Amino acid sequence: MKIKSSIIILFTALLISAYSTESNENIRFGAPSGGGKIIVKHGFVLSFDGALKDPLWVSYCLKKENLPQAGPGRNGVFKPDASLKESYRTSRADYPDAYEKCPMAPAVDMAYNKKAFADVFVLSNVCPMSPALKNKKWRELEEAVRGFVKKHGQAWVVTGPVFANGGKKQKRTGVARIAVPSGFYKVILYQSEDFAFHAAGFYMDNRAEDLPLASYMTSVTDIEAKTGLVFFGVFPPEVRAQMKKKSSGEDFLGNKGSMIPAGKP
Repeated sequence: MKIKSSIIILFTALLISAYSTESNENIRFGAPSGGGKIIVKHGFVLSFDGALKDPLWVSYCLKKENLPQAGPGRNGVFKPDASLKESYRTSRADYPDAYEKCPMAPAVDMAYNKKAFADVFVLSNVCPMSPALKNKKWRELEEAVRGFVKKHGQAWVVTGPVFANGGKKQKRTGVARIAVPSGFYKVILYQSEDFAFHAAGFYMDNRAEDLPLASYMTSVTDIEAKTGLVFFGVFPPEVRAQMKKKSSGEDFLGNKGSMIPAGKP
C-alpha cells in the first residue's frame, strides 16, 4: 500500500511539473493574462489595477494541510499596500459602510502562516463588496472550496472582480475613487483521482444572492469573456479547451462532470 501511494504521489508530481512553468506554486499554471501590476505576497499572488484601485485577480494554491480546524481566531488590520505608488493606494476610509472590504484571498485560507494572514489585509487584496453578498452566498462559496480541498487535497484558486463595460463609467467610491465591481468570479483548478485536470467557474453579481451554488456555476470561457483574462495558459490548447467547458467542473459540487484527459504537454 505504501509503494502504491508513493507511485501515485510521484506520478502526480511529475504531471504537475510537466505543465508547470512557474516556480511560484500560487501561479503554478501561469498567471492570468491581462494588465495590472503583479505583486507577490506571502501565500498568494495578485495583479493590481492602479486606475480601478482594485485587484484584477488573486491566485493561490490551497492545500488540505494548511486549512485550520476552526476559524483563524484573530482579526487582521486593513492597511494600504506600501509596494504601490502612493497615487494607487487606498485606505480603510475609502470603503464606506455601504460596502464590505472583501479580501479576494480570504483570511481563513491564509491562517496557516502569520505573514500570509497579515497580507490578507493589505488593501491591494481587497474589493468593495455588497455586505449581503459577502456575508452569505460568497461566504458559502468560499466554504465550499475549503470543503472540497479537505476532501481532495489541494486546488488552485483564482478570484477577482468583474467590471461592466470593462470598467468604463464604473461606479466609484471613497476619496481614492475605487471602482465598485458589478460582480465577482472564482475559478478553481484541480485534479481528479485519475489525474485529469478540471476547472470549475463561478460568477455572482455584487448584490444579495440566494440561489443554490450550482446556479452560479459557469464555464471558464464565460469568465474569460467577462474579464478579458485568460486562465492557465501553460496547458496545451486541447486540454485548455476541455477545461474551459462548464461540464469540466460539474463534479466540484458533487455532480458527475466530464473529465479532462491528463494528456502530455
